[in-house]
Amino acid sequence: MASQPHNTAADAPSYAGHVEISPLLRRPEVIRQTGLSGATIDRMVRKDAFPRPRRIGLRAVAWLQSEIDAWKVSRPLNNT
Repeated sequence: MASQPHNTAADAPSYAGHVEISPLLRRPEVIRQTGLSGATIDRMVRKDAFPRPRRIGLRAVAWLQSEIDAWKVSRPLNNT
């Protein structure tokens, strides 16, 4: 049996079409990460000032970690 050649970088699979999937966060984790109350999150979602949750089941929603992270970065610095 002939030995197989070693894999090289040219043989590696291409990840050009690779899509990173962000973890899903349920409401208690969003509250913990942002420091906002559930009522404040709901109010801000209605005003389009906070990311909208995604439906993940008949009665379940979750937020994308990447969208929560982007929202946190977009907050102005407290320069007081």
